[in-house]
This record gives sequence, C-alpha cells and structure tokens, in this order.
Amino acid sequence: MTHFKASNSTVKVNHLFYRRMKYKLEFGKGASDKAMEVVRDFTFSDYVFYGKVNQVHETVIPRFNLLKNYQFGSSQAAPVGMVEFVADQLNDFLDNVSKRILVGNVPKGSFLNNLKPVMGFVDPFTEYEKYFNLHLTNFHKTYVKELKQQIMSFDDYLKTFYVYLQKLAPEFPCTLTGWYKSKKGSPFCSGLYIDLGGLSKHRDSEKEKFVLDNSFPHYLNVCKQYGFFVSKNNPNIIVSDLFSPATAPYLYEYKVFKPSAVHNLYYTKTSDYDLQILMEMLIGKYKQFRGDNPDRRKFLFGKNGHMVSQLTPRRLINNIDIYTNKYIIYYIKIRNIEENNYYSKPDLEEVIENMIFLSKTFDRNKLMSYINLQFTKNATTREGSINWFKKRMEDK
Repeated sequence: MTHFKASNSTVKVNHLFYRRMKYKLEFGKGASDKAMEVVRDFTFSDYVFYGKVNQVHETVIPRFNLLKNYQFGSSQAAPVGMVEFVADQLNDFLDNVSKRILVGNVPKGSFLNNLKPVMGFVDPFTEYEKYFNLHLTNFHKTYVKELKQQIMSFDDYLKTFYVYLQKLAPEFPCTLTGWYKSKKGSPFCSGLYIDLGGLSKHRDSEKEKFVLDNSFPHYLNVCKQYGFFVSKNNPNIIVSDLFSPATAPYLYEYKVFKPSAVHNLYYTKTSDYDLQILMEMLIGKYKQFRGDNPDRRKFLFGKNGHMVSQLTPRRLINNIDIYTNKYIIYYIKIRNIEENNYYSKPDLEEVIENMIFLSKTFDRNKLMSYINLQFTKNATTREGSINWFKKRMEDK
C-alpha cells in the first residue's frame, strides 16, 4: 500500500492538495537539519530559474564544447551530458556511494544500490524547435487558414503571426529566451541537473523509493558533501550548487576561481540566437505556405457578367536581412508580450527609439543583449521573486 498518494491524475483538488501536503511535511523525516540544507523546491520563486539565468538575470545556455558525456559502468544504457565540472562532482559522489555498498554499509533493498544517471543535458535548440514547430502548426491551422487571402508577402505573414501571438502569450512564448525562461523550457538544458532514478514527477508514490528509505538521510549528506542540491519535488534529481564550498575544488580544477565566473566561462546568452532562429523558422513556414498557395485567387464578374478567376502571385522572399530595425522592432514587441506587457505603449516606444539609436554603433549580439536587459530590470523585485516574498512578510 502506498504512503504518498498524490498524483497529477487526482481528480478532486482538495484531495490533491492534502496528499501533496503530506508528502512535503514528511519529506526528509529523520534527516538532520544540516542534511536538509541541500533540499530545494525548484518550483518556487527564483529557484524556477536556477541554472537558466546568470548573475544579471539574462537567460543562458551552456557552451556545447564545455559539456562532458558521463558513463557510469556497463549498467548505464547510454552516457548523459553535463557541464564538465559537474561530471567530476558526480563521479566522486557515485564513487562514495559505491564504496559504502562494497563494505556492506548499504542495505540490499536500498535505492542507493541502483543510483545511476539516466538523464542529463538536454539540447535547448532541439527542444525549442520542436516546441515552436508545434506552435507554428497550430498558427497555420487556425489563423493562416482563415486569413490566407490577406497574406501576400512575408511581412503580411509576420503581421498575422504577431496578432495571433497577442492572443496566446505569455502562456505560449515563441522566442528561445521566452520559451526557456518559462516552465516549458527544461532546466536540464542548463547542464547542471542530473536524474539518478527516472522516477515520475507526477506520482508521489514512486518517490517513496527514495524518501521513505532509511538511507535517504545519508543520500542528502553525500549530496551536501559533494556540492549538490536535491529537488524536493523530485528527490531523484540532484543539481550542482555553484555557490557551495564543496563545489569550489571542482571549479578550481578548470581555473574557475569564483562561482560568479561560471556563467561567463561556461554559458552563452540565448539572446544571441533569439532573432535568427525565430526569423529562420518563420521564413521557412512562410515558404511552405507559399509553396502550397503560390497564388491568391479572387473571383470577379467579367464584362459579359460571367464569373472569372483572377490569380495574383504571392511574393517570394529574397535576401531578407533579419537584423534590420523593422524586424528587431517586431522582436522587441514580442518580448514585451512574453513578459506579460512589462512596458506600457509609451515606455515600449522609448525602448524602441533607444534601440534604433544604439543600432548605429552596437554589433548584433551587443544590441540583442541590450534589448533583453531591458526586460530583466525588475527581475529581483517582480511578483513571485524572493525579495517580493520578503517584502510581503515584512509588511505583515
């Protein structure tokens, strides 16, 4: 009989609430306060963005050349990727557990006997393109199908897409940055998260293998010893704690002498790719639309009163420079929608005017970085942030 019964399939909301509460209250029962320091709820407040944003709240992804594939013995089906220093942390962590098993300090039925990485780094570009392709497919099935008579050029197509997006965002972001910051973007894209058990995050009964095991307090202690957080909602997932003293030696090995330097050395900003990927996918879909509908057909009455068909060819796309101000302005407006209309119309126009002025001297990456920084200004004080919660507590 299961002890924790909460599941996303639970029909009654009150049942789900109390069952999830039972799990949260009994999580780590028997573990010391010291061991529990490594536990984090990565669905709460700023922890949602852990690994996804840098020190100034810009969204970042790992540099692929600094990732390492990790293979744990022959029992692991395939190697999993992670940032290189995380692979070293994990190796020492699992070595510690293996030694305890060898000397007989781990009971035969303990989950520690079966620990192995089953999931690590997930390619953000592949995941984003899958997501956005589904987004565009829905756009074509709804808006484009109904309004195709109005679409005669790529610019018409883009205007139609913008209207469509206004009805869906911020719930359905469309830029790489917007997608990754949202809950739709997997934190595993950061290269800092490792799944050691493959348990379902939706069914608390599966988590009993970890949480109710007598070895669980030791698991937490070893995670602390090697610089890992443990996810409260998914105890099989461990996350490199960049600011843990236990992580420092692993960073030193790669000549990283302070945690704040990790993002500069190991990560790149998603804003560097945003406009290019977004526009390439939109252009590709427009070409597909034009291939299926090369002409607009209109029916008119001829001189003799008979109905005649008039065909007007849709425009081809020829050498579009996606970094012209016209398309960058679209991007700014889309980012504002994704940020739940952070800027009012007059303030947004000011951002656009500043962008136009800076575009005369800034290179592409610097300009895109500037634009995205305009949407991170309230990151530390926005509703739901740690500082926001602190202020609410102080006001009470």
